[in-house]
Amino acid sequence: MIMKRYFTMEKWPSIKQEAGKTEHQEENGKDFGKWRIDEIISPTIKEKILTVKQIHGGNIGKAEQVVPGETEADGILITNESGIIAGISTADCAPVIILTENKAIALHVSRKTLVNGQMDNVLNYLEPKEIDYIYVGPHICEYHFSFLREEYMLRRFRLRFGRATHWHHGSIYLSLKVALQYFFNDWDIHPNKIYYDGRCTYEMLMLPSYRRRLDTGRAEEVKDFLTTVRRRGVT
Repeated sequence: MIMKRYFTMEKWPSIKQEAGKTEHQEENGKDFGKWRIDEIISPTIKEKILTVKQIHGGNIGKAEQVVPGETEADGILITNESGIIAGISTADCAPVIILTENKAIALHVSRKTLVNGQMDNVLNYLEPKEIDYIYVGPHICEYHFSFLREEYMLRRFRLRFGRATHWHHGSIYLSLKVALQYFFNDWDIHPNKIYYDGRCTYEMLMLPSYRRRLDTGRAEEVKDFLTTVRRRGVT
């Protein structure tokens, strides 16, 4: 039985289909100061969205240096002058958006990117005191994120983020949310600046889940899920 655990500080409204969208594209969004974050299910038009080739590494690419869809990175930095919409694709990993007055960093956060120094690299582009908001999007929760064997990368994760792991019936379970909180605590980010979406991708059938597909053996109806960030007014 799937348990519903919504521990979000602020929930987003139910995803609704907007006028002018095809039946395969649904969009939901929220404003954070001068920035806009949208989540787009099965996007039909991607030309205006800057994406990278996500490889579960630690690199963050500056928008002006990114070759769309080709640059290998797991984060994109945009500025308020760029007029760019940056997008991160996820299907259990966490989309994380870090916002300052003049910058936005869109991150594809996984257990591997955390071990590979992605969040550490954020500080190469901004100071923690600059951060106005952090958005943590829907991702797989710790109750479904398990492994039967602790291989090298898992061991590195456990050694660095001990409170984000626990063993149960011979399997190791991971919490991306708790691992991220290590950084937010180190950066002294006030809890009111952090917005957790709270939905588990495994449990929400409207969201794509790599783990759910493996467990059920069924093809996913939703093939793509993008979290985008842009300066308000940019279309």
